[in-house]
Amino acid sequence: TGIGTLTAMMLPYSVTFLVAWTLFLLFYTVSGLPLGIQSSYTYSVPG
Repeated sequence: TGIGTLTAMMLPYSVTFLVAWTLFLLFYTVSGLPLGIQSSYTYSVPG
């Protein structure tokens, strides 16, 4: 029992969340839906 056990137990959840949120973001990008109010997918540097 230790940090290695905790990491091994949480790794499947972390990978699942990574895949799910990546697919969610790709769905929003492909469908053209905005991410939020007055938000964009690119960051424009001011100045």
